[in-house]
Amino acid sequence: MGALNMLDLTPDEIADSIIEADEYLKGQKGFGDFVLGARQRRLFAAQMAADEYRTEENIGDHYALLNGMLSYVMCLEICMIIIMTGLITTSSASH
Repeated sequence: MGALNMLDLTPDEIADSIIEADEYLKGQKGFGDFVLGARQRRLFAAQMAADEYRTEENIGDHYALLNGMLSYVMCLEICMIIIMTGLITTSSASH
């Protein structure tokens, strides 16, 4: 959100861009409320909105935000693997 704050846009324009991206993502496979959740989807929508206004002057902010989002997704995936491993181990140990 910090990268969006540095753009030369009004808060309403930023909000409209995020809402538009969120609506688009909501219709895409894997971005529904059940799989990802509304909060995480809106983080991706904010990334898309920031990317829409990327210029050569703020390219560093873009890469910093992209790295943060990739780290977040990797953490989610690692947590899911750990949870699934625990469930499988517990399930097979009880039989």
